[in-house]
Amino acid sequence: MKITLNSTRLRKHSPLEFLLWLSLLIICDNLIAQNVSGGYDYPVKPGSDKWSTLNSETQRIEALQIPEQTLLNMTDEAYVQTLLNFPLYGYFTAFDNNKVGFDVMATRFNVFDKMCIKKKAGSILLEAYKDADMSGFKKHKNIYKSDLWTIKLNYLEILLSQKDIISSLNENEKISLLQVALDKYNSKKNNIDFSSFYGVSPTLSLLANYLDNLNGLENVSSGRKMKIHEFLSTSRIEDTETITDIVESTELYLKNK
Repeated sequence: MKITLNSTRLRKHSPLEFLLWLSLLIICDNLIAQNVSGGYDYPVKPGSDKWSTLNSETQRIEALQIPEQTLLNMTDEAYVQTLLNFPLYGYFTAFDNNKVGFDVMATRFNVFDKMCIKKKAGSILLEAYKDADMSGFKKHKNIYKSDLWTIKLNYLEILLSQKDIISSLNENEKISLLQVALDKYNSKKNNIDFSSFYGVSPTLSLLANYLDNLNGLENVSSGRKMKIHEFLSTSRIEDTETITDIVESTELYLKNK
C-alpha cells in the first residue's frame, strides 16, 4: 500500500507544515513497507483480552483474516513466517483426520490462499524443515515459534504436503525433502512424543506425496499403491504393510539417485 499526497490540500499549508506532513507520510510509508517484509502481526490473537470478547466461531475466524493487499505485498519470507506462526496452526487437530482438518483451515483462513503465488514458499519451508528437530527450530528459533511442538512439526509437514508447495520445488529439492522426511520419520519412531501413529502419520503422508509426484512408487504393486493413495485421501492406514511400502519405496528411490 502506498500513501499518496493530495497536492491541492497541501498547497494551503505553509512550507514548514508541508515539510512536516511530508515527513509524516514518509515515516508511515516506511512502516508499512517494513510490515509487509516481516511476518504479519495479528492485532487480535488467542489469549488476548480482545480475543476473549469474541463470542462466536465466526467472529474468531474473522479476527484472523489478513487484509488482502497486505497478503499480496508480503515477501515470500514474510509469508512463510506468517504461515508457521499462524495463531491457530493446530486448528486441523479438531477434525476427524489431518486432511479434512487442513482442508477446512484452508477454506476458513485467507493466509493459506496465497501458497500458489508465493513461488519461493516451498524452498523456505524446506529450509525450516531441515532446521527442525524433535524439540523445535534451531537456527531459526527467533523467526519461527516452536510452541506445542508435537503439533507444530506435524503442521509444517502438512504445509509441505500441499500441491502448491510441491509444485514450487524443483526435482533436487524434492529429493532433498524425501531424505529429510525419512530422517524425521526414523527420529520420530524413537521419540516418545512422536512415536504414535498420530505422530508419524504426517511424515508418512509427506513421503508418499513426494514419492507419488516423483514417480517413486513404480515398484509397488497396483493393489498396494491403491492403499497408499487411499491413505493420502483419508489420513488412515488399515495395515502396517502400507507404512512398510512407503518407507521402503523411499529408501529404494533415494538409493537409486
